[in-house]
Amino acid sequence: GSTLALDGANGLVLYQRNEFSYVFVTPDPIPSAPGASIFAVPPTDLVAGLVLNWKGERVGGAAAHATSAPNRAAYGSLLQQKERVSPRASLLTGITAIDVLAPLGRGQSMLVIGPEDPSTSDLCIDLLVAQKGTDVATVYVAMRPEDEMVRIAERAGCVAVSSSTEGSFIASVGAAMALAEKARDDGRHCCVVVDDLQPLRSLWKFMQHTERKMYTEKGIDDFPAIAESAVRDDASGSELRTFYAAILERAGVRAAAAGGGSITLLVVARKPSMYVDAPDSAAFPLEAFDSAVYPKATLERLRLLSQGGVKLTAAVLAKLAISSPGSHASGGMLDARKHIDECISLADGHLVLDERLVRASAKPPIDVRESLSRIGLGKAVNLRSTPMAAAIRQLAPRLRLQLAGA
Repeated sequence: GSTLALDGANGLVLYQRNEFSYVFVTPDPIPSAPGASIFAVPPTDLVAGLVLNWKGERVGGAAAHATSAPNRAAYGSLLQQKERVSPRASLLTGITAIDVLAPLGRGQSMLVIGPEDPSTSDLCIDLLVAQKGTDVATVYVAMRPEDEMVRIAERAGCVAVSSSTEGSFIASVGAAMALAEKARDDGRHCCVVVDDLQPLRSLWKFMQHTERKMYTEKGIDDFPAIAESAVRDDASGSELRTFYAAILERAGVRAAAAGGGSITLLVVARKPSMYVDAPDSAAFPLEAFDSAVYPKATLERLRLLSQGGVKLTAAVLAKLAISSPGSHASGGMLDARKHIDECISLADGHLVLDERLVRASAKPPIDVRESLSRIGLGKAVNLRSTPMAAAIRQLAPRLRLQLAGA
């Protein structure tokens, strides 16, 4: 969040690790907090239909209503545990499969895991539309053209924060959360959608490449580079969780004595397609499953299935959550899975979109068996998955059975 004055440009520090600082460089001036070199956005009210850029400046939609408060630091301090309380109110989405099977509470963080398909974004935008007319202010952050963001802001009645590059997207997430935190501290309730994590994954991969290259050029073989080889490497996982916690842990409910507002956060994580352009009935030979791509346990599972006479078709592989050879997922699924797994460990729940349902144009395309919601504060008293509206609670047992059997 620190700002830098460079030769003919300005810089915003996105991440610091070891001796390296990773900086987003822009020719534009960067707003800062009074008396500090820290990226901070103007304290704009969350007005429906407003479209902002990554600096928190109006670019379209309704007129901005700035307050007299000082600029709010992006990626500022997180709420301390003593300042938080457990979610006690529901945030109805208007989507029965979510409200029953993975209910969302005000102040929860939810990971939305789906394929690289517009339906993933559409689900989140529909959720924002459902908040129109309620006391929940909504914010949508995405790397899309400004005219698209204007249409989304008008349809959903939300504040849209637009960006055009991966670096400015990461900055725009900080700007959006700063605005939501200001509203939360004023006692308001906010729902923020971050669509999606790919720019952060790109930054992580860039850091891997940079540190490996720099240390190798210095002749250092044993260097503290970001591990990438093991999906569940403890050191790598710990640092990756810290990396994503800067966003996911901003969700929460502030104690009533401190204002009582809340931030509900939905973060989209896309994964590569598991399908190839081939008939579902076409069987793949065992030789098509590259040992450099598929884990040993998966290869052994496939071998046993093949020996048992099971044809390894695209349809069968999809049911087993195994990517087809030659699909986009076969090359990037392990990397995507590593990032998604660490985010799952941080979030209060996750919604999984079933790619088969997406391809069949089913709505909502939610995998009811894989989606869940939970309280993330770790309290030992009065635990339940999440607050649920009374009417939904009465219908939930029967609807769960119907949806799970669908």
